[in-house]
Amino acid sequence: MKFFILLNIICLIAHSSGLSELKEFGNPLKLFNTCISDHQCEHNEFCDHNGINPIGSCTEGKKLGGSCFFDRYCQSKNCYLMKCVSRKPVLDGPCTEDNHSECLPEQYCSGRDDAYKCRDRKCYGFCGKDAHCLTNNCRFFRCERPSAGCDKEEKN
Repeated sequence: MKFFILLNIICLIAHSSGLSELKEFGNPLKLFNTCISDHQCEHNEFCDHNGINPIGSCTEGKKLGGSCFFDRYCQSKNCYLMKCVSRKPVLDGPCTEDNHSECLPEQYCSGRDDAYKCRDRKCYGFCGKDAHCLTNNCRFFRCERPSAGCDKEEKN
């Protein structure tokens, strides 16, 4: 109980005094390198609890091939047969910033802030990166047209 009272006092002081270094912590528990649930940690971490203690610490997730019991123990957030495996790509599914391998081959990862999702690659038209094009070739801001596989009427 005393811990949470102290935590509230620190948050009030940080909020009222304008201490920018303390305001960076959206999660006040990060001041003490602690957490209660996974959402208080970075995307590649999980909240590791010792026994039944409700307060844990953010721990880096296991890499591919690492041992796990739950999805949350893996950086990929996918545990299969007690091993961390890569995420199975899903059409228009979520992805990690610019990690195109988490998308189907005909899609790329795009988004803003924390809202990244897989989007369809273009046959032709405007592009900003090679990954935006089916041919993986963006030349002078235009997708290089593939030799086959695109409908002539398609306009991206």
